Amino acid sequence: KVTGKAEPGAKVYVKKGKGIIGSGTTNSKGIYTVSYKKQKVGTVLYVYAKDKAGNTGKAKKVVVKK
Repeated sequence: KVTGKAEPGAKVYVKKGKGIIGSGTTNSKGIYTVSYKKQKVGTVLYVYAKDKAGNTGKAKKVVVKK
């Protein structure tokens, strides 16, 4: 799973390649947790948020460690 903080009410997506493997919504404090199917060590994922107005934030690169 991936956790973090973004704008309250934003949708958060976890992307692998061209496909989205997980998504969630931030709570009223902007905290999110997104779960996804187990990935191999070294897999590169990108996490990004989209606010209620439709603005997409810059994706953050995450590498699976275990």
